[in-house]
Amino acid sequence: MTKELGEYSSVAAPVSTQYPQYIRDNYTVWATTMMWALESNEVWEAVDPGGDEFMKGAPKYRKDRQALTAICSVMPMDVKQHLISKTSAKEA
Repeated sequence: MTKELGEYSSVAAPVSTQYPQYIRDNYTVWATTMMWALESNEVWEAVDPGGDEFMKGAPKYRKDRQALTAICSVMPMDVKQHLISKTSAKEA
């Protein structure tokens, strides 16, 4: 038995994003791939916000933390040591 076109569910499956590991010799490729991954998870706007909506206590602060966590999760330890002092995803 075959289904008619209208019988299929229109609910989109969730996308599982794996963030690309940063390696020093692939910055341009990594940066672009990371931007796409953050955009797919709707947190890229925290990296390039254009306002104060993502500051601590602001409505979108959680998105900033999600983006910052994603960025830090793919960095080597020596780079993470420099990111500790950053207060936002945009700074990182």
